[in-house]
Amino acid sequence: MRMLFRAQAGCSYELVRSPSYHWDSSVRAGGGYVVFQYTLSGRGVFQLNRRRFSVEQGQAFFTLVPENARYFYAQDETEPWTFSYINFVGESSEHLWRWFREKHGCIAKMPLDSVSSGLFSELIRQTQAIGHSSPEMLSSLIYQFVMSLSAQQTENAPASISSIIQLMERRPEHPYAVKELAAFCGLSREHFTRKFIEETGESPARYRRRLLMQQAQHWLARTNLPVEEIARRIGLCNGRALSKLFKQQIGCAPLQYRKRSQAPQIH
Repeated sequence: MRMLFRAQAGCSYELVRSPSYHWDSSVRAGGGYVVFQYTLSGRGVFQLNRRRFSVEQGQAFFTLVPENARYFYAQDETEPWTFSYINFVGESSEHLWRWFREKHGCIAKMPLDSVSSGLFSELIRQTQAIGHSSPEMLSSLIYQFVMSLSAQQTENAPASISSIIQLMERRPEHPYAVKELAAFCGLSREHFTRKFIEETGESPARYRRRLLMQQAQHWLARTNLPVEEIARRIGLCNGRALSKLFKQQIGCAPLQYRKRSQAPQIH
């Protein structure tokens, strides 16, 4: 059976100027769809887990419902936020956007005069023309739009802060130097650190420590590996270093955490 990508009509133009505009993807009705929202002017905010992004003109975000994400109009904004959006529905569409996120992150650049922006406008027009667009034609247009948008992200662009974060999340055990990460982005160390804190709320070193502790928590809760081995796997020199860092970050010793995490639950 041929895979079809589906979409539901969105709004070709919407303007908000009130902080009451707020959507939480974790509690939205239903599920199994992707909201894609494109800023035409002004600025909105998209937050995925603990990472917050400013979504300005010529940028778009998308959220896979349900997930721990929200988007809103900030209280300190003075200019209205205008945007258009569309909902992509079904498992096939979700897989397509998961692929895009793994490759580029959850924020996409889409200049107003770009090919992908024109395809997006056509996509909205076709989805609003209920009964006049065949499923096959609409599916082809969706795929063409996503591929065009993907190509748009890699045109002469240095690494983004988002891509650096994804790199750190894939291999937190690697001892990244801040100067090295800044070079990937074409930024000075100071500018890179400032932008990194703006996106994550933490310095690169602190963010990496938290990732390491998440890995340690996983190994402690899911396995019986010795603390020394877990330390080696996450890139620390020995079990003593892991115990010290774990107690600072989590508030208890590694073996105490294991005992609590692996204790049988009483119902």
